[in-house]
Amino acid sequence: ASHPTSVATTTLGTAGSQTALDFSSHGLNWLQAGGVARIGLPVVVRADPFDASPQHGLQRVEVDTASGSMALKALLAAPTGPTLYPDVSNDRSLQLGSKLVYLTEGQLVVGDW
Repeated sequence: ASHPTSVATTTLGTAGSQTALDFSSHGLNWLQAGGVARIGLPVVVRADPFDASPQHGLQRVEVDTASGSMALKALLAAPTGPTLYPDVSNDRSLQLGSKLVYLTEGQLVVGDW
């Protein structure tokens, strides 16, 4: 912990993209299962700054702490479908074993990790 290092990075979207972490430290959930860290991050991903139908959902990320690798898993889509200005400021998620519970815009989405 005294000497953190970056093992991998990725960029999600372009200018105008957002994550729940832009608004609150509670926007990220983390579950450590052995040597694998599973991270759930609510996102709005824009292909370009003027993207009229950005992707909105829960980005799943797995980090293998033993090998130092990171993998993006499929986005768990928000149920509202594409909208011009989705709001992720209050989106939250929770991991219960192999299940995900995602709260977005007053709706719950339950899925498998």
